[in-house]
Amino acid sequence: MVRGSAGRPGAQFVSEIKRVVELVSNHPERFPTKHVEIRCAQARRFPYSVFFRPEVNRVVVLAVFHARRNPAVWQARA
Repeated sequence: MVRGSAGRPGAQFVSEIKRVVELVSNHPERFPTKHVEIRCAQARRFPYSVFFRPEVNRVVVLAVFHARRNPAVWQARA
């Protein structure tokens, strides 16, 4: 269930994903390569991963993906 106010699961999820995106933006090399140039960072409080591609001055987020989904789905997006 996703809700919008602070302290609720939806707001906590968005906050956690923002935290992960900021972390990968600042230190993309800290995360393992999963497929060619694509790296992956795990969220702490939720079973989600952020798949991203580092570029010169930015990272491109390709997917925020639930851990139980088929990885072929996010790979098709790359």
